[in-house]
Amino acid sequence: SRTPFKRYLPTGCLSEAPTSLNSAAADFTRQRKSANKKDRTTDNAFFEEQMMAVREIDWEQAESGGDGLDLLKGINWEDESDEQYEEGGKTNPGYGRNETEEPRTQQSRSVRPHVVSLLCDELGGTKWTSEVERRLNRLNIEFNPFEVEWVLRGKQNAHIVWGFFNWAATKSGYKHNSSCYKKMIDILGGAKEYDYLQMLVDEMDLQRLHFSITTMNTLIEIFSTSGRVGKAEELYLKLGRLGLNPNAFTYKCMLHAYVKSGQLSKALLVYENMKRARQLADNISYNILMDGLGKAGQVESAYKIFEEMKYFGYVPDVYTYTILIRMFGREGQIDRAVRIFNEMVASNCRPNMFTFNALLSALSKEDKVEDGLKVFRNMLESGMVPDKYTYVYLVSLVGKAGRLKELYEMLKVSPRNFRTEAYGMLIHTVGKMGYFQEACNLFMKMGQDGHKHSEAAYWAIIDSCCKSDGVDVALALVAEMEQQGYQLSTMHCNMIISALRKKGRLNDAIKLFEEMKAKGPPPDTVTFNTLIAALGRAGRPDFALHLFSEMEELGCRPNVISYNSLIYCFSRLGDVNSTHELLRKMEDKGMNPDIVTYNSLIECFGRMGHPDAALDIFLQMTEKGYCPTFLTYNNLLSCLAKAGRTELALSFYQQMKEQGYAPDALTFAILDRVYASDPNLDRGQLQAEIQRAGVAYKYCSFAQRRLEQIY
Repeated sequence: SRTPFKRYLPTGCLSEAPTSLNSAAADFTRQRKSANKKDRTTDNAFFEEQMMAVREIDWEQAESGGDGLDLLKGINWEDESDEQYEEGGKTNPGYGRNETEEPRTQQSRSVRPHVVSLLCDELGGTKWTSEVERRLNRLNIEFNPFEVEWVLRGKQNAHIVWGFFNWAATKSGYKHNSSCYKKMIDILGGAKEYDYLQMLVDEMDLQRLHFSITTMNTLIEIFSTSGRVGKAEELYLKLGRLGLNPNAFTYKCMLHAYVKSGQLSKALLVYENMKRARQLADNISYNILMDGLGKAGQVESAYKIFEEMKYFGYVPDVYTYTILIRMFGREGQIDRAVRIFNEMVASNCRPNMFTFNALLSALSKEDKVEDGLKVFRNMLESGMVPDKYTYVYLVSLVGKAGRLKELYEMLKVSPRNFRTEAYGMLIHTVGKMGYFQEACNLFMKMGQDGHKHSEAAYWAIIDSCCKSDGVDVALALVAEMEQQGYQLSTMHCNMIISALRKKGRLNDAIKLFEEMKAKGPPPDTVTFNTLIAALGRAGRPDFALHLFSEMEELGCRPNVISYNSLIYCFSRLGDVNSTHELLRKMEDKGMNPDIVTYNSLIECFGRMGHPDAALDIFLQMTEKGYCPTFLTYNNLLSCLAKAGRTELALSFYQQMKEQGYAPDALTFAILDRVYASDPNLDRGQLQAEIQRAGVAYKYCSFAQRRLEQIY
């Protein structure tokens, strides 16, 4: 005999003995009706709770013909919500013989727990397989739609449930009801199985089942929130053909879908339809619409929605006011942003962190330092703890006004338990704005105030050092970090290697790279790319090629930047063969050359005196949709000038100007060589053009000497 299905039975309804089943059945029915009034999202939890026992039933006696199970027929196991999903109905003319459901007897509406249990026991695992289907077929039991619905409620795996749903539909004499379809929609939507969901909707159409407005709303919400706006719109437009009227929830779903996809004209049309249908929006709908219009720059339309919101009796909330403040601040309408904030305070709506940050962002655009500091103090008095964006806006505000000393005032009034984090944020923001000395002062003051330097503060000051002339200070701070027990990351080591490279300290960069390999953190693709590029510029191609090979050995996959760095390295040496070989390997790896690759190739052919090859590369580049850059034109002009192709060089120079590129000293130095090589050209005309461009002649002379060094 099988007993595992005991755990699926309703808890407490038959806890004493089979003789008390009648009163227990009545109690359970009352419990179920009460539970139906609660949130539908508790369905699965309710199922598990109610199907856990009736532990005292002698199931062997019941299965052998006792009256235990007969007494369960008095229990209404069906969800009350089935009423609203009946098949057919008055509002659905035009559907065929399935329009009206057959009368339901108490027996057809009842659920037999042992049937549900047997079916659930066979639906183990995570996938629907032929073995699962064979086990279900061997049960050889009949079941009704209400029992199938309970099985669907008790299973979370969408693949298993979908397989069971389709298997059940093939059984002779069985047909799913609307509740089964509705539950299946919920399951597939929650699992994001949109292809299965579309198949289910198509099957419901084929079966001529009536879609209630609740079912349609569920489908519209699923498709709209998943970004499938076209499908949601299709269902929305289908409502009229089904004889259904959209309700407030329908409109809200479509409003959100259209705003999220940027279709604001359709969103406004939905809003107008809501008003005509007297299905007024809620605060969420108004906020969604105003936010979308504000981000699209339609400020007046958004403000009109705000006025209508108040006219219809809705009270703007903190999100409404924050959206408007951010919108006006973004558009530079600072006075209106301040007025909205004052209106918010006057209406006893408490600002939140996002509100204060939106207002600070607006004030920072007009350098209103005093107003910004006042807002900051009000924020602290309201019990708000500043976040990183607060300090970004404040530093921007006082930094533009040259009042960085105000930073210390901010720290004094900020909560002490937040100052360690605040210091890190301020150091990072001040350093990012280029105030290196002030960032160092803040870092030192952090220690003087008794705050331990956090990891964020260390990396903020190290980043600031690397972007200025303080790379030695950065290295000392890294050593101090290690003594404090902080772990170095690959990203931060890359930052220091890049700073060393920019300062021409390539050997120190290589030394740090070797330490990374020996002690960690491990180098990554960015580490190798930085060093390969530096070695290429330093004229050390053999070492660059060695690092490229080592890169692959250590499992760092080369990317386009890796190949471009090597190609550039060999192009500067005029090594055409190595350049071609690297280009071939790059394409064999499935990587497409980019504008940097083409510029390097043109420079390489120019150095070697191959103008036709350089022109071929230029044509390939433009055919693939790459727009020539300023560097492209200078490389090509230099190549043509060296080859004495005067007419073609002047033609590309004219094209360069038509593309909107202003010639620089190097361009004019190249043109000077062109004019010097052709006696038919008037060099006075070139001198006049140099003067019109505002380029000093001494810079052209310097560029000319640079060209002689290169070529």
